[in-house]
Amino acid sequence: MTDKALEAARNRVVRDALAPLAAGVAILQGLLAFGHYLLPGRASSLLAAIDAGSAALFAGFRFALGRRPLPDRWAHPVAFTWGLLLVLIVLVHLRLLADPLETLMLMLVVIGGGSFMLSFPWYGSFAAVSLLGWALLMASLGLPTGSVRSGFALVGSAVVAAIILRVRLRTLQRLETLREQDEGRRQEVEDFNRRLGDALAEVLREQSLHQTIAENFPNGAFALFNKDLKYTLAGGLGLPALGLSRDGLEGKTLRELFPADVSDRLEPAHRATLEGQSSTLDLPVANRIYQVHFVPVRGESGEAYAGLLMTQDVTEARLTAESLRESEETHRLLFEQSPLPMWVADRETLRFLAVNEAAVREYGYSRPELLELTLEDVRSPSPSSGAPPEPADDATGQGIPRPEIHRRKDHSLFDVEVVSHSIAFGEWPALLAIVNDVTERKQMAAERERIIAELKEALASVKTLRGLIPICASCKKIRDDQGYWSQVEVYVRDRSEAQFSHGICPDCRKKIYGR
Repeated sequence: MTDKALEAARNRVVRDALAPLAAGVAILQGLLAFGHYLLPGRASSLLAAIDAGSAALFAGFRFALGRRPLPDRWAHPVAFTWGLLLVLIVLVHLRLLADPLETLMLMLVVIGGGSFMLSFPWYGSFAAVSLLGWALLMASLGLPTGSVRSGFALVGSAVVAAIILRVRLRTLQRLETLREQDEGRRQEVEDFNRRLGDALAEVLREQSLHQTIAENFPNGAFALFNKDLKYTLAGGLGLPALGLSRDGLEGKTLRELFPADVSDRLEPAHRATLEGQSSTLDLPVANRIYQVHFVPVRGESGEAYAGLLMTQDVTEARLTAESLRESEETHRLLFEQSPLPMWVADRETLRFLAVNEAAVREYGYSRPELLELTLEDVRSPSPSSGAPPEPADDATGQGIPRPEIHRRKDHSLFDVEVVSHSIAFGEWPALLAIVNDVTERKQMAAERERIIAELKEALASVKTLRGLIPICASCKKIRDDQGYWSQVEVYVRDRSEAQFSHGICPDCRKKIYGR
């Protein structure tokens, strides 16, 4: 497959996915705008306006794509621009909330970019701009606590996205190659059918149906053998690839044709066929893999009097299966090596089906112990209802975190945010979840609220000295709220942190002492 054809295929896949992406982002931003609108505070109102505007913008993109198709060559530039818009929206959220752990949303956008784009140059530019924007924002916030760890997690997400992009590119290349091969084979089948039609016409004239089929058997070889293991009829378009010919096969026995190691492998299948048993085996020949089918040929009595051997080149099918196995292994490694706890749980019973090493470390159980538990065993009841929360199934598929309280093996509790998705795990409908420990962040928030309360209390005590204060025009005493008259220094001392030191000013000294 040429590089130009592969590039066209990548652009076509991205172009076809732009419209669903715009619709999904518009819906998500609309939901976020509604959520921020319901929350109190000036920042929430601003975030609601930003999310509502971005929802309208992406809805406009979806409408425009529906009215006029986008040229394939513009697919990646448009995807890159949309990605930067989403990064900008997330950075604005992060700036207004001033919470480094909101970097999780940026991580999801970066991973989403790697899962959507099919070009390393475009994704590399997107990831670099995202990381640079995040770094500048953190620097403007004075590198708050947790920003370094969040930065490493963000870089890790970019690496994970690059791995996903690599796997997707390999898979796309394989699929396009198979598509071209399938197109070629379809043409071969059409050519074969055309030749077969011509051959059938010739058969009607010459009465040689079996020989004609053997000579036109596609993608392999065809041979008929008797009880002496001698080939009586042979043919097929795949004979030259096997290093054989029709004349070289017919009239020869198995042992006369093939080396001892090949004959020893094929002879049991030949004899089992003559006993009425069908079988199939794989035979490597010249860096190709051929699947050999053995079928008994029965007479009117039902007894096998001969055997039919058919070969088929299955090299591409085996390579495809191996590619799929490698893809599954890659996803398994991503799951196991994730620095955040991840698990898969049965959707109905909530029993753990798979957990990664980070989950084993976080919860304190061994892997076999954890796989014997359910979500109910690690979730703490809700403080308000006293019941465990419902499964955190993110129906939007956009990775919205859900706060929960989880319990370790030693019964210690910790606050987490769970992002989950519904998946098919083998035969089971299941939940795939990523768990992020936010206990430290909540403790910092509580400490911040305590300090703010203390400052407000101190400010309130200072404010009691403001306003109109009744003072005697003669002795300068001040009347308090209970109607008692106090010296100025006593009144101020009792209502502030000020302390007085007494002395005599020059005017009073002259008045009292006469000098």
